[in-house]
Order: sequence, then structure tokens, then C-alpha cells
Amino acid sequence: MPDLETILNRYYEYYLLTNFLDIYADYSFSKHLLFGIAKTHLLGLFIALYAEDRENINFLEIATVMAVYERKARKIF
Repeated sequence: MPDLETILNRYYEYYLLTNFLDIYADYSFSKHLLFGIAKTHLLGLFIALYAEDRENINFLEIATVMAVYERKARKIF
């Protein structure tokens, strides 16, 4: 899978930036860090499961998995 580690690092940064006000409001930075790490690892697992039966996976497919994950993650967690 092309640059999966870089993509997951950028997703983690995105998570921290989008939840900055929540982190600032309740002073639980470590809780949000750990929750973001768990969400990032779960996203990596979903991407790996999606790519399991394919020879290669492109950025559009990864972006689709990420978009669906972001929509549905609120119901998971």
C-alpha cells in the first residue's frame, strides 16, 4: 500500500487539529492523544482489510475508506 504510514500520520494530525477545542476545553490532552492513536490504528486496520484482496490500492480508494470511516466512526466510538 502506497505510503500508508505517512497517510496514517497525517490522519492523526487531522484528528488532533479537529479536536483541538475539545482538548482545550476539558484539559484531558492525554485522553485525546490515546483516543486518536486508537482511531488511527483502527483506520489502518480497515485500510489493510480493504486492500487484502487487491494487488494494489490507489489514493482514491484510501480516501474513500477514510471518508466512510469518518462518517461512521461517531457511531463506533
